[in-house]
Amino acid sequence: MARLFAFQYRGVLAAMSVALVLFYRFVLYPAASERSGSSSNKVINLQKAHNTAMFVAVLWQWSASNERAVAIVKHDNVVRLDSSFPIICALGFA
Repeated sequence: MARLFAFQYRGVLAAMSVALVLFYRFVLYPAASERSGSSSNKVINLQKAHNTAMFVAVLWQWSASNERAVAIVKHDNVVRLDSSFPIICALGFA
């Protein structure tokens, strides 16, 4: 285990991971929202929906700007970005 954390380029890898986290936060996630039709279409809105009615209202709001907005947000944010983001964070904290 000690050899794993004694990796020579660990600091460089951590710095690159921090840069990637910032790139995701300030470039990729907002770009995914823009592709869905509105920069206000964010997954956090669904996370803040405390009941079914609020959840459905968020989906309707997204669909008002683009009928495929829900599919775009699901694919871009949840499938593409959220599948790789934890790995990048783990590298930065390792």
